[in-house]
Amino acid sequence: MTFQKEETLGFPIINLSASESHVKRLKWVLPSVCLSYGFLNVKSKKKLYDMAKTNVVLPRIRGGRPHERSFDLVEQDYNAIQVGPARRITVEDNDRLIVNQGDDSVHPRLHALEDKVTQAIIAQNVVLKEQQKVTEAINHQQQMTQALIDKAFQNREEFLHNLSEIQGERLEDSTRHLLQDHIRYITSIVKRLNQDIEGLEAEIRARDHGILGTNAAVGKLEVHNLTSLQDLRGRIVRCDASIAKHSSDIRICFSDIQRVINDQYKAHTAVQEVIHKMESQILALGSELEKLAGISSSDLLHMKKDARRDLSLATERNENSLRDIKNALTLYKSSMSGDIDRIENRMSSMVEKATSTWTQMLGKLESRLEDNVFSIQGRLSRVESAVARDRQIINNLHAVIENTVLSKLEDYSRFHQAELQTAKNEFREGFTSVHDSISNAKRVVEGKLKLQEDKLKKDVNQVRKLVVLH
Repeated sequence: MTFQKEETLGFPIINLSASESHVKRLKWVLPSVCLSYGFLNVKSKKKLYDMAKTNVVLPRIRGGRPHERSFDLVEQDYNAIQVGPARRITVEDNDRLIVNQGDDSVHPRLHALEDKVTQAIIAQNVVLKEQQKVTEAINHQQQMTQALIDKAFQNREEFLHNLSEIQGERLEDSTRHLLQDHIRYITSIVKRLNQDIEGLEAEIRARDHGILGTNAAVGKLEVHNLTSLQDLRGRIVRCDASIAKHSSDIRICFSDIQRVINDQYKAHTAVQEVIHKMESQILALGSELEKLAGISSSDLLHMKKDARRDLSLATERNENSLRDIKNALTLYKSSMSGDIDRIENRMSSMVEKATSTWTQMLGKLESRLEDNVFSIQGRLSRVESAVARDRQIINNLHAVIENTVLSKLEDYSRFHQAELQTAKNEFREGFTSVHDSISNAKRVVEGKLKLQEDKLKKDVNQVRKLVVLH
């Protein structure tokens, strides 16, 4: 930032122009109210407004009037501010600037205000110097950090370059070792192939020598084969005759085998017939068992019906006896009621006739009543004992009937189980006999077949021996 003085209306004016190359992030304050005290003219005021538009914060000074643009922000760098003595006073009246010539006979308060402004400006200059030092330190720090970053990038590039060179050298060494190993492997393979070729050549030579010997032997064998062929022709004729003979023998053997097969089939059919007969007998036994079961069930039903009939007769007898007892009791009660009525009538007549005999009659009546009560109690006890005896008889009859029925059922079940067991035993015996006969027949047939096979094998061996001898 550069500062210039302008002489306008007889006193110096500050001209602030910021250089764009020295713009930094700093904030400081300047009072905009001093415009109303005649230190700046209209042109300087416009420049201050332009400064305010560039983000400058101007603090308020005590005693100044508020302004429309009192505070604005700025981020710039300044070197110094120089202010000359005030020679004119600028007054703002209704948005118009009125400038008056300064005089030595001004008010002392104005001089005091000027002193305060100068002190404030000096303090601001000190602050600006300190801020400039801080900005220089920040710039130096930024330069140092930039240099460190550049150095770090340079070191990184050098490291990568060195690393790539080291990796290239390692790759060259590894490829060199791989090529050497590959060459060694190829040379070993070539040596092995040479050895194999030499061995194959030796084998081929040995084979050639063997082929020469075999050719001579083949010639000898051809001569021998020609002589042996003539012998074989005669042997073939003799073999044909023996084969015809053996074919006739084989036909006879096949006819015998066919006859044995027919016999086996007949035995099998006979066994099947026996099995069918056994099955029919088993079915007949089953039907008989079913008939016996039906008869036993019918007998059980008849026995149950008889037992029920006997029980019903016993219950009817008991009911009749109980009915007779009840009728007797009712008759006795009716007779008792009639006797009581007659006694009451007599007593009333006797009371009417004479009261003297009342006590005697009462005694007689009491004695009679007691006798009647005793007699009634004896009859009731006899009736109860008879009923108990009848119940005991009925219970005994029930027990006897149940025992007889259960014994008969057990006898029937035992009889049927014995018959079933005998039938099962007979069936098992018949089945085992049939199985034994079948197994015996199979053994006989297998023995015959083995004998015939042995005979055929012997004949074939004899034929082979004859063929070899001839």
